Amino acid sequence: RQKMPGCAELAQEEIYWWAHQGLRQGKHVVRLKIGDPFVFGRGGEEVLKFRKYGVEPTVIPGVSAAFSAPLLGSIPVTHRGV
Repeated sequence: RQKMPGCAELAQEEIYWWAHQGLRQGKHVVRLKIGDPFVFGRGGEEVLKFRKYGVEPTVIPGVSAAFSAPLLGSIPVTHRGV
């Protein structure tokens, strides 16, 4: 289900349902998100939900827009000697 204005909660609950079903079946569940899941990405909420399912999730952060945008413009975010 696509997250549309006013429907985000329903879509999120569906994601939780899918994840829970996979966990109950003994499968590995991957929740792939774009960018940093803890910046406007419900990462904290999802960690708490997985803990309720009895799973301690491993969070592997993505690349934040704060770093990827300059990269697209060939602008280093750090530069030796500056």
